[in-house]
Amino acid sequence: MRQLGLMCTLLLLGGCQLLQQPHCGELVAGINYCLAQPSGEAQRRQQRIELHYPSGKLVLFGVEEQSPQQWVLAASGPLGQPSLSLRWDGVTLAEQINGLDGPLPPQWLLAMVQVMQQPDRLQSSTSHWRPCPNADRCQQLYQDQQLLLTVKGSHQSRQISHHPYQLTLTVTTLQETPL
Repeated sequence: MRQLGLMCTLLLLGGCQLLQQPHCGELVAGINYCLAQPSGEAQRRQQRIELHYPSGKLVLFGVEEQSPQQWVLAASGPLGQPSLSLRWDGVTLAEQINGLDGPLPPQWLLAMVQVMQQPDRLQSSTSHWRPCPNADRCQQLYQDQQLLLTVKGSHQSRQISHHPYQLTLTVTTLQETPL
C-alpha cells in the first residue's frame, strides 16, 4: 500500500493538480477536465476495478450508481480494506477513503472513470483523439505527437491507460440493474 501512496503523491507532484476550479483539474498535463454533471438513466453496476501502476496493482470490488441527481462510486478490497466512497451531485464531491496509504485524488479517479465512458468529453485545442491501429473500440489521445491516453473496451469491460504516469484502470461490469 505504501507504493500506491507514493504513486499517488507523485501524481499530485507531477502535474495532476486538482481543484484549480471546483472539481476541475489536469487529467493529463496541459489538458483540463471538469467532472461531468450527473445525468441519464438511473442504474447500478456491480464492478471489478483494477488499478495497475509501475510498482504493483490494486484490485477492488464495488458499485457504481448513476442517476440524474448523483454519481456514486463505492469500492473495497476483497477483505474490506482498502475502501473508498465517492458521491458527486454536480456541486459537491463527498469522499470517504480508508486503508490507503497516502492521498488518492478522488476527483482524478472519478474523472478517469468518466473519460473512460465518454472519451469525447476530454478535448483541448492542442490534443486530438485517433482510432487505435489494428484495434476495434479503441481511441488514443495525442498531444504534439505524444500518446497520452488510450481508452478501449466495450460496455462490459473498459480500460483507460494514462501513459505519462504508466497507470491503467480497468473496470469490468459484473452485473447491471436499473434503480
